[in-house]
Amino acid sequence: MVNKLENQTVVVIGGTSGIGLGVAKHVLETTEANVVVASSNPERVEKALHSLSAIDPHRIKAHVLDVSAPNLEAALTAFYDSVGPFNHLVFTAGDAGFTFMKIDQFTRSAAESIFNVRHWALLECIKQAVPRMPTERTSSITFTSSTLSQRPAPGWVLAGASVTGALESLSRGLALDLAPIRVNCVAAGVVNTELWSWLEEGARTTLFESYSKKFLTGSVGEPDEIAEAFGYLIRCNYVTGQSLTVDGGAVLV
Repeated sequence: MVNKLENQTVVVIGGTSGIGLGVAKHVLETTEANVVVASSNPERVEKALHSLSAIDPHRIKAHVLDVSAPNLEAALTAFYDSVGPFNHLVFTAGDAGFTFMKIDQFTRSAAESIFNVRHWALLECIKQAVPRMPTERTSSITFTSSTLSQRPAPGWVLAGASVTGALESLSRGLALDLAPIRVNCVAAGVVNTELWSWLEEGARTTLFESYSKKFLTGSVGEPDEIAEAFGYLIRCNYVTGQSLTVDGGAVLV
């Protein structure tokens, strides 16, 4: 019997674009859960609310929350207080932190900034979420990583593999500390999201075509496809401490 998440609430931080929006859409379409999305861009929040309301206007809410802000602790408290108790936390918030940085380009301040949203903000979100969640295996925390720790690329080791490896280890460590609440991670491969918008459209198309020729599935990923992995980790009450790779077989080639 499929777990429909009846009378449950899923909070998606970073849920107004890319993978996060895909997760919110997936949960609304395949379960009976209520969904709360949050991100830093008011226009995206409004756009996401309009789009997701077309699925079910009664089960979706949206908030502005900037997890990169220096006052995150207070802002997060206010956000969670407005949401009330919930069952699942999904963290897909990101920034342009996955940039090239070889060792000769290393500075401590630049390296620390890479961890600001994807690691430190994540920890604060989890810290404040846990007291608001039922201490049961039906509760879950799921966040996004990448495959760079499994297959590092030249120039991406400091900016990508370092934080990615930390996140995968974090999923295992937190699964022990927070049990029976489940903690898992999705290691996504190359996904067609707004995080690639720093490339001109033509260059992005060329890059994705070159990746598609290499990957076993013959394609890069789409947000809805990665959302399927999140849906599984949210619904399956018998999986925790795992890093689920969804990359079209890229780490094998």
